Amino acid sequence: MRNRKPLKLVEDGRVDGWDDPRMSTLAGMRRQGITPDSIREFSAHIGIAKRENWIELGLLEKFIRDDLNTTTRRVMCVLDPLKVVVENYPEDASDDFDCPCFPDDPPQVGSRSVPFTREIFIEREDFMENPSRKFHRLAS
Repeated sequence: MRNRKPLKLVEDGRVDGWDDPRMSTLAGMRRQGITPDSIREFSAHIGIAKRENWIELGLLEKFIRDDLNTTTRRVMCVLDPLKVVVENYPEDASDDFDCPCFPDDPPQVGSRSVPFTREIFIEREDFMENPSRKFHRLAS
């Protein structure tokens, strides 16, 4: 992005400043949670050129994913929950599954216990009462 467009956004007050997460500045990227290592690897990969060229944003995202894959523990979250009752599972029973914190690393790096009970919560978009033929998720 050229300098005059972000400058106008900052001067007009359309963004909170140079470190606004919507800005493509290093400070803005830091506020988005993009790690310095992923930016360094991305920069080393694309190199320096005298000519102007276009670089896909997906390439930066790949380096971010690669960095976070080795440094961030896995957790689960259901943002839009739908309660599901497994009718053929005993009410008072509970099974624990061991899930690795880092799937690509050996188990000694760490894991977490995930309980499975009669009542579970799934994402609402992963279920459809009257599914179409191409719906490959949970259906009634």
